[in-house]
Amino acid sequence: MRDFAVVVERCAGRHVPGSTDAVRLFHGRGHAYAGFEDITVDCFGPIVLVGCFSDDEAGAAVLAGKLGECLDGVTGVGVQLRAHRRARFSVVAGQIPDELTVTEHGLNFLIRPGRNLNVGLFLDAEPARHWVRQRAQGRRVLNLFAYTCGFSVAALAGGAAHVVNVDMSRSALAWGRQNHLANGHDLRSTYNMPRDVFRARSRLRQRGPFDLVIVDPPTHQAGSFNAERQYGQVLKRVNALTAPGAWLLACLNSPFLHTDFLPAQAAKWCPGSRFEGYLPASDDFPDRYADRALKMAVFRWSG
Repeated sequence: MRDFAVVVERCAGRHVPGSTDAVRLFHGRGHAYAGFEDITVDCFGPIVLVGCFSDDEAGAAVLAGKLGECLDGVTGVGVQLRAHRRARFSVVAGQIPDELTVTEHGLNFLIRPGRNLNVGLFLDAEPARHWVRQRAQGRRVLNLFAYTCGFSVAALAGGAAHVVNVDMSRSALAWGRQNHLANGHDLRSTYNMPRDVFRARSRLRQRGPFDLVIVDPPTHQAGSFNAERQYGQVLKRVNALTAPGAWLLACLNSPFLHTDFLPAQAAKWCPGSRFEGYLPASDDFPDRYADRALKMAVFRWSG
């Protein structure tokens, strides 16, 4: 059995009792902690989730129990076993509700910790949501692969004129609608399009042009999207939907496609855009290998 003292110590040092914030307390996946590359610990307000990306189910349960004992104000601790496609979730201590609302920079997000492998909010994308909020004022925003509309929430909080969310999943967009309502947003400022991105061009032309476009696809989704083969085709469509001076935020979460991938794809498919650079990663996600972490690239068209 592993000694999890270093994990418990870091989590205890970063945990804020009574906070409703969603934060990553420990990020072993970034290879900053030898021997714990398979472990993550996320805090969602009063609950804590231990992610285990190996077969060490017993060790993850022991860690979860220790965290439940030492973190003040925690009402439930669970383990997400994520080593295989058939991931499993279990409650180790206390109780974990089906749904709860957490905060990020004062914005409210509904998460579902037990029912979904992805709880509804990708914590490593926090810098990208913050960037969108800072630049959304008065802009017409297109949010592709919108999932639960986290970027849309950030955009409207930043004063966006209108946001179009595109995602194949109607249930994800309905979840996003709840996120907007949780923040008191006027739903007339959003338009949800439950369609494949590749089949939405004509309808998006009617809604555009857009001043800010967010592309945040899955790395691989069987039968619908493969980033290495199809990211460029998405950017080709984006290129025809932008207004002069528009911003593009392109995200990619693949350890196999490195930092040269997105600029190369944009140079080919969005020739009028200029690469502005990558957003810095969140301090909650230290990573020894930047090429393997979430990449958040910013581009801008002249105008």
